[in-house]
Amino acid sequence: MAEKIISFILAVIAAVTSFFSQINFFDNVSLTVDTARPGEEINFIFDNVNVWDMGTQFINAKNAEKNDIYDFVKYVQLMECTGGSYGRDLFKDPYNTGVLDDYDFTRLIENCRGILRLGAKPHIKVGNVPMKYSTGARTGNMQANLLEPDDYDVYYNYLTVLFTALVDEFGKEEMLTWHYGVMTEYENSDWFDCGDSEKTKLAFFKIYDYAVDAMQKTIGESIYVGAHSMTVTEGIWDEREFIEHAAVGTNLKTGKKGTRLCYLTFSYYEISAGNVGERLSFCECVDLLRQTAEKYGLDSLDYGVDEGRVLFGAKGKNSNELPSRTVGFQWQAGMDARLIKDSLDSGVKWISSWTFKSDGLNAGNPTLSYHIADCYSRWKGSKRLPVNKGGAGIFIKKNVNAIAAANGNKVFVMAYNEKNKVDYSRGADVKISIISPSDASSNAKITVYRINDECNFYDDWVKDKAFYGLKDEDFSWSPDCPCIGSNFVNRDAANLYNETLREKYAGCSRLVPEKHEAEIINGSVTVTDKIGGNEVVFYEISF
Repeated sequence: MAEKIISFILAVIAAVTSFFSQINFFDNVSLTVDTARPGEEINFIFDNVNVWDMGTQFINAKNAEKNDIYDFVKYVQLMECTGGSYGRDLFKDPYNTGVLDDYDFTRLIENCRGILRLGAKPHIKVGNVPMKYSTGARTGNMQANLLEPDDYDVYYNYLTVLFTALVDEFGKEEMLTWHYGVMTEYENSDWFDCGDSEKTKLAFFKIYDYAVDAMQKTIGESIYVGAHSMTVTEGIWDEREFIEHAAVGTNLKTGKKGTRLCYLTFSYYEISAGNVGERLSFCECVDLLRQTAEKYGLDSLDYGVDEGRVLFGAKGKNSNELPSRTVGFQWQAGMDARLIKDSLDSGVKWISSWTFKSDGLNAGNPTLSYHIADCYSRWKGSKRLPVNKGGAGIFIKKNVNAIAAANGNKVFVMAYNEKNKVDYSRGADVKISIISPSDASSNAKITVYRINDECNFYDDWVKDKAFYGLKDEDFSWSPDCPCIGSNFVNRDAANLYNETLREKYAGCSRLVPEKHEAEIINGSVTVTDKIGGNEVVFYEISF
């Protein structure tokens, strides 16, 4: 009997092996772009960056000669730029609690002027209270005052004088084109915690109402203002209660019903590359906020992501956090493509980024995220087109898909082969059929941009680290981050990078487009391609 069982098992194994050996794992995917049914104009989601501490970095900032992020970045989010620590507080003497009105807004004004000079607009975030306005002020993990002000009128006067100074410098008309926010991750106890959840919640309601009233009184009633929650993971109180308060609650400054609210944003973080973690998905975050807002009559809010992507990688000397919240692996391109499609599908207007370059906000060589954003920025003004998907093969937890848009006689397609696995390499055969948006009869001109390790310096950097014997401990935070230049703790490693390798990586990170022509047959063009694992390909088809 035992021999029969063993023989049966071996026969089953042989049959299964034979079956899988005949399957084409290099999947065949067909994508049809319908140019006859244009939809709404697409949102270019990568036009925001967020800055942890403005310091003085924008005062003398200049546009980059190459790969300038301000070609597509239009808003710079200055996180908690009006106070919350002795370094952020805008006073002549932040430590002197005997004088509460020794205001000095010079640094904020000069940074805003520098941002405008770069071609962007400030996104000013207020909320955390200056240290000397809170008795027993203490900072949390985010290095910001956790407490509410002792006297809300003193804090209100501070904000009123601050925004008046900005209006005197830039004018109301200009400032009405800026973005404004009240606090970062308002339900996160690392940012704001007055001792218990109920007290903290009510204190935030009051801070929001007072701050918005100060803005409206000085800048104008129609300011573009909103609030930023975590949402992707639980906070110490429910963000839906704030939405209800802003919509139908009693304004704690004016006594009237509701407070101006133009947008809601959240943080979207996955734990690490390949590990989403136990948290809400991107679309679940949007749905939670939107459904709550619409429940209380807020039907026309905008939605965005004020920070996000990936939290952790391999541990450096001091932390396993990723400074840029991205990784250098080709996986990042696949994730960014997924986020673009999720944003379009869910109506998200922006995803704010920490950086797109290797050495800082706008310094060094371009990363994969830069190339994705730069290629996608060419779609501005285009209207989204439906993409119908078909095909054969075995899709093993991967996402072969595309989005498309058209502007006049030009059609844009972004196709990608994404799986949430860092070493994913299985490819897909893709056939894209595009119906001509015009009566053109000549050949179509096609420009192709492949976002993969061929335009990525980081895979070369990984090899060089091994060759030169660099260790994870030579970096302060995670060495998986492509933001290399500001992450060294080993001076010799920093010198090696700055003096020898950085210029080499300029060539490694260059994106070289391919040029083709395709025959228009029966009013349509067909593009066949092979897309590698976590590779993203942009096609620009001119008819």
